[in-house]
Formats: sequence, C-alpha cells, structure tokens
Amino acid sequence: MDTPGQRLTREEVKKLLQEAGSSEKLDLRGQNLRDISLESMVLVGAKLSGTDLTNAKLYSVDLRYADLDDTNLGFARLDSALLSRATLSRADLSNINSSSVTLREANLSAARLRGTTMQFSNLSEVNLSHATLIHTDLSMSCLSRANLRDARVIETNLSHVDLSQANLRDAHLNKSSLRQADLVGLTCVRPTYVGLI
Repeated sequence: MDTPGQRLTREEVKKLLQEAGSSEKLDLRGQNLRDISLESMVLVGAKLSGTDLTNAKLYSVDLRYADLDDTNLGFARLDSALLSRATLSRADLSNINSSSVTLREANLSAARLRGTTMQFSNLSEVNLSHATLIHTDLSMSCLSRANLRDARVIETNLSHVDLSQANLRDAHLNKSSLRQADLVGLTCVRPTYVGLI
C-alpha cells in the first residue's frame, strides 16, 4: 500500500477494492484522498478513519456502515451520498455544500460542522451529541429522533426541519432559526437558548 501522505487516485482505490475482495475489507485508514472523485462507488463498511477527504467528490457514493471517525471531509461534495449507520465521530464536515445526503442513524458525535449546508437531507436518528454546528444550514431536513445532547448549535438554520422526538438535553442553541420546525415530542432538559428565531 502507498505510504500515508501520498495522494491516492480513484484508479488506485478501485484496484485496492478489487484486491480486498469486498468493500468491508477495504482499509484506507489514514490515507490521503484529498481532491479524489469517488462518485457512485460502493464502499459499504470501508475503513476510512483518519482519512483526508478534503474537497473529495463523493456524489452518490455508498458509504453505509463505513468507519469515517476522525476523517477530514471539509469542502467535500456529498450530494445524494448514502452514509446511513456510518461512524463519523470527531469528523470535520466543515464547509460542505450538498443536498439530499442520507445520514440516517449515523454517529456524528463530537463532529464539527462549520459553514456546512446539507439541505433536504435525512439525519433521522443521527447522533450529534457533543457536536458543534456553527453557521450550518440543515433547513428542510429530517432530524426526527436525532440526539443533539450537549451539542453547540450556533447561528444554524433549522427552519422547516423535522425535530420530532429529538433529544436536545443540555444543548446550547444560540441565534439559530427554528422557524416552522416540527418540535413534537422534543426532549429539552436544561437546554440553553439564546436569541432563537
């Protein structure tokens, strides 16, 4: 395998996938995949923790069940990507501008979303506990039964979002918009609200 730091190409990833025999056995932990195009690839269950996916083109990629802990996804394009049940703990998802991303039941605990736009996305049952969302736009998305416990949600657009049965226990919401959000069954124990719109 290439040494960490050397940028892998799409063709090299396809070759490694073929050699692994299945995407579940593909191990790209800590690799440099900066600027790569993995559009429409099936990488279900792949090991990508600590990988640099900055500015990656991940349109319609299937990363369900993938390990993306501590991964840098800054400026990546995730339009129509499938990340259900993927783990993205402590991942950097800053400055992503995508829509229709599926993160159903994904683990984004302690993830960073700064300047991120993911409108019309499915984040139902997602774990965003201890996550930081600053200047993020999740409008028109589904966050039903999402866990935002101890999350920092600052100047974030949650208008027209389904937050039904979500957990906002000890969450810090500052200058965020909840216009026309569905808040039925919302759990709010000791949350901090400042300047909500």
